[in-house]
Amino acid sequence: MLKFLILPQSVRLCAAKNAFLCVARWGANQRYGHSRPLSSKLCCWRAYCSALLFFCLSFALYGCGGATIRTGTTDSVRTLSIDAASVGFGSVPLNSVATQSVNLTSTGTASVTINSATPIGAGFTLSAATLPVTLNPGQALTLEIQFDPATTGAAIGKLTIASNSSTSATTVIGLSGLGAAHEVELSWSAPGSPDDPIAGYNLYRASSGSSSFQLLNSLDNTQTAYVDSPVQSGQGYSYFVTSVDNSGTESVPSDMISVAIP
Repeated sequence: MLKFLILPQSVRLCAAKNAFLCVARWGANQRYGHSRPLSSKLCCWRAYCSALLFFCLSFALYGCGGATIRTGTTDSVRTLSIDAASVGFGSVPLNSVATQSVNLTSTGTASVTINSATPIGAGFTLSAATLPVTLNPGQALTLEIQFDPATTGAAIGKLTIASNSSTSATTVIGLSGLGAAHEVELSWSAPGSPDDPIAGYNLYRASSGSSSFQLLNSLDNTQTAYVDSPVQSGQGYSYFVTSVDNSGTESVPSDMISVAIP
């Protein structure tokens, strides 16, 4: 903030008037041969002091040919900048944790304090963050937001950040994610140079601890891959595959594999 300090006109006029009167009286005394009376001496002394004051103030303010601009201090500003307006987690399997980061930076001229960061919405949490925390100018803090869906379907939430920022004391970040059912992706290799042409494959599944396998796919499945969905969280499954020729004869089972669903 710029401040101009100007010498009052009354001071300038007073100094100039006193100096003029002194010179006029001194000139008259010299012309008519009078010696300077006491009043004339007092007048000159007053004019001298006024002129000296006028000169000192003028020099301090204007210098040599220009006005001096005096600058005041600028108020400090607390500013918190956040690098995301929303956070999307996409599709996340049930009971699986996905993590996204949000960076908070002090970009003002004074330190800023982050008082709290509160997530709202099913499945959304904030990883270990110690708040409140004060950031000096240039310092940054990373918040880790987690999404752990317990049900399938879309999830909507928000993260509210409270601080003493001069520009925005409260910031709301939108959160979104999709809880997806677990699935098991299976693939296998076709037999090398079979004697009988392969018409398709049969894929069998049994729950963990059971010896009863059930056929998962149709007979016309000629692909060497299959996606088993949905499967239950916390459950285990075992799989094996057989090949079938044109006459419907089924090969011996493949090696069995087992998987555990989180």
